[in-house]
Amino acid sequence: MELEGTATVEQLIARYAHAIDDRRFDDAGRLFATDARLVVGRHTFDGRDAIVATMLAAAASSEPGKHICTNIDAEVDGMHATVASDLVMIASNRTVSSAGRYLDQLICTNGRWQFQQRQIVVTIK
Repeated sequence: MELEGTATVEQLIARYAHAIDDRRFDDAGRLFATDARLVVGRHTFDGRDAIVATMLAAAASSEPGKHICTNIDAEVDGMHATVASDLVMIASNRTVSSAGRYLDQLICTNGRWQFQQRQIVVTIK
């Protein structure tokens, strides 16, 4: 079960990156629990609707890019998981625009993993 859970958690990380890169923000939003929290720097956004609104606002002022998520370290404990993964953001001009780490708390409900909390820690900008 733990290996299966870890693989499913990694799939959630990939689906988030694909949805954001493809600018499918409603799809990205559905990867979050309804009462989820997103923490970006000093800003906190509570609830799926606020998280999607934040994604839309960020997209309005930025060019599309490519998220590369790697070094995924997941600890699955039943219906909860703690995950750290590294992030590199490639801008449309093919340069690294930022890098950092996702720190995630996940919950599995009805056999489906979702973000309960996602913290984005930018280390290179």
